Amino acid sequence: MISENIEIAGSTGTLEGKLFLPRTEGNAPGVVICHPHSMMGGNMDNNVVLGICSVLVERGYGCLIFNFRGVGKSQGTFDEGLGEVDDTLAAMSFLSSVDNIEPRQIFLVGYSFGAGVAMNAAANTDINKGLALIGRARIDNIDIAKQRLDMPILFVVGDRDRIMGADEYNLLISELDIEPILSILPGTDHFLLGRETQVGETVADFFDQMLGKN
Repeated sequence: MISENIEIAGSTGTLEGKLFLPRTEGNAPGVVICHPHSMMGGNMDNNVVLGICSVLVERGYGCLIFNFRGVGKSQGTFDEGLGEVDDTLAAMSFLSSVDNIEPRQIFLVGYSFGAGVAMNAAANTDINKGLALIGRARIDNIDIAKQRLDMPILFVVGDRDRIMGADEYNLLISELDIEPILSILPGTDHFLLGRETQVGETVADFFDQMLGKN
């Protein structure tokens, strides 16, 4: 694995990020991962974010994790999930321009608050090939995005998640124009402690299938 600290040009200044590249020949598919709520301690070093990133890099993906505006060294201030969409689009654009990343194979992952942001970002760009949403926290002011999604989607939720449970996911799925995959993890809650690798494997399997990998 090759890793480096990077800076992304965002709409309110630079965003702090880390880029991880697999030691493989040729261009690798790329994944941007969005972290949990900025005002509740969420950042790019979150355990679930790092767990997913680690598995994906081992499976041959390049990964970009980054801090939303106002988090860590990222400039700007928290914007209720709206400006954070712009941050995500900037991160996706950055990753698509990285050497050794295949620009036609960019995926997007979000966890908790970051899943809501990722969902809206995916509806506002044609860069991404697929979307994985982990423990999505419902964010009402961006739910308009759900009607504009036309790429493969994976939802992952713990069966003990009290923030957005399986019933709410089923309702959301019924409102979408496409049919996503819903993966329910037994015996775990919203924080997915100890299940980070399993979540990463679920996401990697989903992306591998989309790329036609065995």
